Amino acid sequence: MLRRNPPGFVNDGGNETNDPTLLVGMKFGIEDKEKLCKNEPCQPPESVLSERKNKIGERNRYCSQAVFFHEDQTRCKWLSYSLSKDRLFCLPCLLFSDECLRGENTCHNQGNAFTNAGYLNWKKQYSNITKHEKSESHINAKIAQVVFLQGQSIYSCLKQQEKTEILRRKREVVANCSIMERVVDTVAHLGKQGLAFRGHRESLIDDPEANKGTFLESLNYLSTYDITTANHLEKVRNQQAMSRRKGRKKGAKKDGV
Repeated sequence: MLRRNPPGFVNDGGNETNDPTLLVGMKFGIEDKEKLCKNEPCQPPESVLSERKNKIGERNRYCSQAVFFHEDQTRCKWLSYSLSKDRLFCLPCLLFSDECLRGENTCHNQGNAFTNAGYLNWKKQYSNITKHEKSESHINAKIAQVVFLQGQSIYSCLKQQEKTEILRRKREVVANCSIMERVVDTVAHLGKQGLAFRGHRESLIDDPEANKGTFLESLNYLSTYDITTANHLEKVRNQQAMSRRKGRKKGAKKDGV
């Protein structure tokens, strides 16, 4: 059954499209495969394809734009046309089929035609393209492509997490250095004045009106104007509160509550 040409189709990449012929017989590394998987296939419009008619029997035939679409009008993104060779190639099979499965340069074997010689039998293009898409070799290549892309996605996520963790640690080191500078300066100032450090209560979560000593009161005063000190004291308060709650729970267990 002849398929209708979808309207409004635009050629991928214009005149600078990727030629699948260049991939034939090549060995690909991980980075190469990742880059090629992201590239759009070459699928020219009907106006370009119709200019490449060949005499087959008594009729002039050419690759139809309709072969780039399934019956539901979704694109066959695995299918790529070579402008230089006037042939069709299967990108997943080119990238993910084992070399021994690609076989020799023959056209009667559909798997080899789409990965080595290139497909050009326009008389039977619809049936043979469908046959290749349902073939075991193509399905295995598509599965390998999906597994590869998932693996690369996981790898990218892990690398991003690693970068995020490194940046977090750097910020933490800078913040700790800033806090230490303020603490040391406060200690030096109190020592110079000969003032006592400790107060009646040294916990930051106790009665705010209680005298916590010159050292803590000085830091608390500094936090009013300095966000770094304020953030540090808030962190210490949260840690003290958490420790107190844990202590109460342990005490309750010992008492059998």
